[in-house]
Amino acid sequence: MTQTPVNQTTVTVTDRNETKYLFAVGFTGTPAPRDTNVLNFEFEATDALFEARRDYSLNKPCPVQSFIAAARYVDKMIYDHRQRQGVNHGN
Repeated sequence: MTQTPVNQTTVTVTDRNETKYLFAVGFTGTPAPRDTNVLNFEFEATDALFEARRDYSLNKPCPVQSFIAAARYVDKMIYDHRQRQGVNHGN
């Protein structure tokens, strides 16, 4: 079991597919814009989150329909963020 760093309350996830995986397996994140082109997400730093991140890195499966829904949600949030910033290229 991974230990949550004592002074860390959130974790910023920069990998779009990892973010989708985390949403698909039940975590909720908050959008954390880095600049006009990038929309990262912050998640509460818990042991369960670190376990899920390890599962993602080990290519553990998640429910396909949940991943598809999460992918659409994250892609829409990125698209909306870029539109607000005036960036018109694809995701």
